[in-house]
Amino acid sequence: MRRPTRIEGYAIISEDGMLAGPDGTMPDSLKFEADQKFFRDGMDGCDVSIHGRHSHEQQPHSGRRHRIWVTGRVKTVEREDSEPRVLLWNPEGASFEEAWDALGVDGSLGVVGGTSVFGLFLPLYDVFYLTHAPGVKLPGGRPVFPEVPARTPESILSHHGMKPDAPRMLDPAKNLKMVACGASLLLVAALLVAAELLELGEHRADVELGRLLLGLGPGTGRRFFLAGGF
Repeated sequence: MRRPTRIEGYAIISEDGMLAGPDGTMPDSLKFEADQKFFRDGMDGCDVSIHGRHSHEQQPHSGRRHRIWVTGRVKTVEREDSEPRVLLWNPEGASFEEAWDALGVDGSLGVVGGTSVFGLFLPLYDVFYLTHAPGVKLPGGRPVFPEVPARTPESILSHHGMKPDAPRMLDPAKNLKMVACGASLLLVAALLVAAELLELGEHRADVELGRLLLGLGPGTGRRFFLAGGF
């Protein structure tokens, strides 16, 4: 089965780790031209985007990309009749590998949210671009990851082997900074070993052992796609 050549995540969040208000919409306080340009440029380098019900990239070139829509409207995977480039995927009924294979595209994947979709791809990101909106708080809003606000987004990414680079200033006048969190070489190597074990037909216990070594623990309820699903 096919897999993306690269997986990138993009999010701008408030100081309390929210990417949207309680109603699921992004408020104007999280909209910055410098961040939107960074997002547009990054997604233009992705072959496929993936999002949930409340998230959509809505960029000038969005229509050129294939898209996976995470939804409970279907049991497994189905094509969207009105949009041939769109694949509907229910993670409860099919693995990500099955969805990617059904899409029939080779290339990179850009993850644009929302909360549950961002959480599905931990710890599979090659890089996660996290922009912080200074002075903005959204109490009761939609968090970037399911464990926020009990844990900070940075601590969650770190737990999954993502190491932050030095902050990059996107807009000095507004003190808007972005941090790129990349997968450590140790994590990448461990995932590759897990994939090799699966292809060799080793017992699932080997995968569980690999997850323990990665600090994920057994029985977490999240089945990543190297193990055949989410």
